[in-house]
Amino acid sequence: MKRIGVFGGTFNPIHVAHLRLAQDVIENYRFEKIIFIPNFTPPHKNIDVWIDPIHRLNMVKLAIQGNPDFLYEDVEFKRGGVSYTIDTIRFLYDKYKFEGKPGFLLGSDLIGDIGAWKDIRELANLVEFIVLWRDETTSVGKINGRNTKVDINFRDSTPETINISIGDGGAGEFSITIDKIVCRRMDITASEIRRMIRTGKSVRYLVTGEVFDYIEKHRLYR
Repeated sequence: MKRIGVFGGTFNPIHVAHLRLAQDVIENYRFEKIIFIPNFTPPHKNIDVWIDPIHRLNMVKLAIQGNPDFLYEDVEFKRGGVSYTIDTIRFLYDKYKFEGKPGFLLGSDLIGDIGAWKDIRELANLVEFIVLWRDETTSVGKINGRNTKVDINFRDSTPETINISIGDGGAGEFSITIDKIVCRRMDITASEIRRMIRTGKSVRYLVTGEVFDYIEKHRLYR
């Protein structure tokens, strides 16, 4: 296997914007495969609507079927408990033979907290971060989060580079520069999909047909 990208997340549920952004990463940065890895229990994110985690995994399987460039891993489900990115990346290095560093797909809404991630210095050495840009971050020039300072350089409202400075608890400050940024206007979020279902609105065409049928069959997010 050549270059791989890693797309982790709750996928609650996985929707068409996830899939299109993953396809953009393959085409823009020449990755051979994207591996979708749904979290079992995410460490830095509260899930406002609880469903059995196996449903989220099943929906990922359904959403990517038929695309040979997309794979999934259930390692975090087998591990159980809280899912830390560094543990999953170490697992991928042990399991797969790939070229270079894996690309790690990261939503721009998460970059302010990256300094609080477990073993972030090691993680930054093992992966190449690729930011999936969300429109609501466009007007932000600086973001300060836990142990994290983020400066975003724009050209005509489009982010060109993201500079992250991290103070990691006694080991000194270090920096990450990200110049791989995928910008696509797709105003779809999983929280919106859950909200629509709760209020009786259809989410058809926001998720794949297979995922839509699965949500209806199991009456998820009601």
